[in-house]
Amino acid sequence: SAHTDPDIQRRAVAIDPDCRLFWRAPRRRLDAEQLRDSLLLIASELDRRIGGSELTRELYKASQVLDEKRGLASASTINSRWDGFDSRRRSLYLPVVRNGLPDVLAVFDAADANAVTVKRNETTVPSQAAFLLNNPFAVQQAEAFARRVSLLTDDETVRIGLAYEIAVCRQPTADELNAASGFLATYSDSLRQRQVGAKDAQLSAWTRYCQLLFCLNEFLYVE
Repeated sequence: SAHTDPDIQRRAVAIDPDCRLFWRAPRRRLDAEQLRDSLLLIASELDRRIGGSELTRELYKASQVLDEKRGLASASTINSRWDGFDSRRRSLYLPVVRNGLPDVLAVFDAADANAVTVKRNETTVPSQAAFLLNNPFAVQQAEAFARRVSLLTDDETVRIGLAYEIAVCRQPTADELNAASGFLATYSDSLRQRQVGAKDAQLSAWTRYCQLLFCLNEFLYVE
């Protein structure tokens, strides 16, 4: 297409570098809810059901209800670690708890539930990368993603290509393929030297590599 043709892009940049004529869409990061749902989708963990309010009922059971008819419940016993937030339902169906948003939504600039928000902030801070590398939710989705691609083929080169296709909708370059193969081999070898079984070492290496894919700008941003 015209938007992916390098020559056309170069001419467009020369003619309209500030995009005043809207020849391309501005790059934007996934919203917090989109990011959470994308992690679950890639891991084949997303619950695609439409509708339902079971999480709200669970929230009322776990909290001190003030007025269920008006949708009011005390947040004194509910916070970002509430078990209900471990649901695989789409983010649209998660209850909104003031001062208790799930970590994945709070870290990636979801709207403040305590205020009227006309436009969300879009920050780029170290805590976002730290979340994708350390938070249990991110690690769980990376492991599920690793298991998914491992079931598709035993050929590591093909598996790396499939992981790229699923995560960023393209095949890896030769350099990316070599870097991936080198990382997986080095990580697995280091674990086996610590007496970790080959199967567990491979899964752990692939989990860490899938976390790396989650951190790519291509995954986090929409061109």
